[in-house]
Amino acid sequence: MSEIGATSSLAVSVPNTSPSPNPVAAGTQVEFTFNITNNGTDNANFVQFNALGLPTTGLAKTITASVTSGGGASSCNAPQESTLTCYIPTLAVNAVATVQVDVTPSTPVVTTPISISGNASANGGPVGTPVGQPAANVVDFNMTGVPAYQTINAGDTATFQIVFTPTSGLGYNATITPSQTTSPSMVTATAPSFNPSTVTLSGSGSASTTLSIATVARPVNTGSLLRRGSFYAAWLPIGGLSLVGLGIGAGRKRRRWLAGAVLGLVAGLILLQPGCGSASTSTATPGGTLAGAYIITITGSAGTAASHIQQVTLYVD
Repeated sequence: MSEIGATSSLAVSVPNTSPSPNPVAAGTQVEFTFNITNNGTDNANFVQFNALGLPTTGLAKTITASVTSGGGASSCNAPQESTLTCYIPTLAVNAVATVQVDVTPSTPVVTTPISISGNASANGGPVGTPVGQPAANVVDFNMTGVPAYQTINAGDTATFQIVFTPTSGLGYNATITPSQTTSPSMVTATAPSFNPSTVTLSGSGSASTTLSIATVARPVNTGSLLRRGSFYAAWLPIGGLSLVGLGIGAGRKRRRWLAGAVLGLVAGLILLQPGCGSASTSTATPGGTLAGAYIITITGSAGTAASHIQQVTLYVD
């Protein structure tokens, strides 16, 4: 606690609930609270509060501050490097103004722990001795996919257990939302899903969710009957011409017999015409999960700008 000022006596103190929460999960907000009390006999005017030693790296968003009570028409500026200033027009005798400084650490954790301090001045006088806050420890989590890879047949359902664990003995308290992407894209019977859809870590224990991916069986190719093409009819004119050639120089009776044979060949040719131009074919029905290796990227997100990824591999036969 520090006291300053000639006509006013300001005391800056820290409530025993600050910072809150502590430890703080990366990606979530921690609140540092300062109380400014006017212990003097006169009103304190032009009160200026300074938050000092603010972190400048490892943040998910810009540090903010506000006068949450007792400050009237007060205002707080944006941080200037590691300092942030709030202004309170008037603080009555025995009145208390509360300033809250909000810090949101990100991943990867760069600054840990976070410890800031604050001081105040009034009536244009000198600032008092800075009053420090307890350190706020920043904690994080990691994730593991089990198994790291597996092989299934098209039409089966693949399952992976995703385990979330605190990275330190201080524990971790936050809710994590998992999501996934697959490369290359995969044909599935239903959208891949997590059960449960969110995971809450509390303290030092681990928690998990199961990712299910239902693949689609590939249809079996179907074939049509073999049909004769033009090759099977092409020999008929050749045979007919041969018979005509044999008839040259033959007697009348033999020529009549040959003429009948030629007419028979012509009739056979006419009957085979529908087969001309056709060929053997097979039809493959589209669909199903293609065989191959699929890289599945799982992202676990907790709060703002706090996420981790884990990759597993699925082989489909």
